[in-house]
Amino acid sequence: MSKIKSLVAGLLAGVIALSFAACRTKDEIAVTFSDGENQYEMRSAIYFYQVMMADSDFRSQVYEQLSEDENADLSNIDYESQTLDDKDYETWVKDKAMEYSQDFAYVELTFDKLGLEIDQETLDSIDSNAQTSWENGAQDYFEPNGISLSSFKLLNENSYKKDQIYSFYYNEPDENETPTEQNQDAGSKRPAKDEIDKAIEDNFVLVDEIIIPLTETDENGESTTLSDTEKKEAEEKLNGYADRLKAGESFSEIYIDYNGSDLSQKSEAKDPYASLYGGEDTADYFGEYYSQYYESAYYDDYRELKAGEPTVEKFDDAYVLVVRQEVATDPYYVEMLSDIAVSVLCYDDFSDDVTESAKALKVTQNESAINFYKPSKIDYGTTTTMAATVTTAG
Repeated sequence: MSKIKSLVAGLLAGVIALSFAACRTKDEIAVTFSDGENQYEMRSAIYFYQVMMADSDFRSQVYEQLSEDENADLSNIDYESQTLDDKDYETWVKDKAMEYSQDFAYVELTFDKLGLEIDQETLDSIDSNAQTSWENGAQDYFEPNGISLSSFKLLNENSYKKDQIYSFYYNEPDENETPTEQNQDAGSKRPAKDEIDKAIEDNFVLVDEIIIPLTETDENGESTTLSDTEKKEAEEKLNGYADRLKAGESFSEIYIDYNGSDLSQKSEAKDPYASLYGGEDTADYFGEYYSQYYESAYYDDYRELKAGEPTVEKFDDAYVLVVRQEVATDPYYVEMLSDIAVSVLCYDDFSDDVTESAKALKVTQNESAINFYKPSKIDYGTTTTMAATVTTAG
């Protein structure tokens, strides 16, 4: 399935002087990468993007280190005089930019080697997302730096290609696809089912819950906190529900009793009344839907509860009757969450593997271009940081 994940590259900032971009050939090849069979030629615009990203990473890490000293003056940091990993500013940034460039090239070469393709509908979606980001501010940062909309789209395509390589190895292979030399390793890195089920249980909670807030808000937006008597009544009501559940009544009966009608979201799940919540590690995969549907302030407390046992929890803002379920015992949720669980389990390792494998590429630098597009060329003016979003088709 398509990952719901939005890949955010923390990009930097600033503006490069127009005269700087005009001094070089727009489509100049800055670096050539080879895997022994094929090669990828990286244009200067794509390479300079990596320099900018590396520069941003340097500044972020230096700022974080300096902020640990409560007496440090963080208002006027001379970043170019700082060091990281025993490297001066320019050396660190150039080395990191080359690492990012190798990753980029490895993705391009591997995507082609595996015979993967981007269909026109997906390509149109990638281009549309890039166009939207471009018009919403990216153009103001990149165009003066010699990074055009077409280059920006290539950066978005590369992010999508990386996800497709991940999916090739970690998603379940298509059983109807004709085996070939290129697709013989499809799904080969996907974890075993018991490991996936454990990851589902480790990263999600499924609960039946009835929540009584301790603060009520009227139609005028004015809030009133329950009195001690009302809190006691709420607790007694929930304890009564818990006793009825322990005596064998179904949660649906309790739910309808409390709400006055059946307001549940009917689905193919075993328990249509249950609410699903994800831990922080799942937030990127749900994107904007995480805070709307899958986030709970009680997540950590729910995880500590014994499955199947009705419990009344007294939180600072609410009293809650809750029954935790075992997520991975319901085929509906296993199908829904397996790929997300695998991503939480494996995507970081996959990214590390890409970086490690990319180191094996043969690198041929255009020294003139590399020396010209160095980090000290960046002119920040009054801007210190900037973030640009590189997204996939979703």
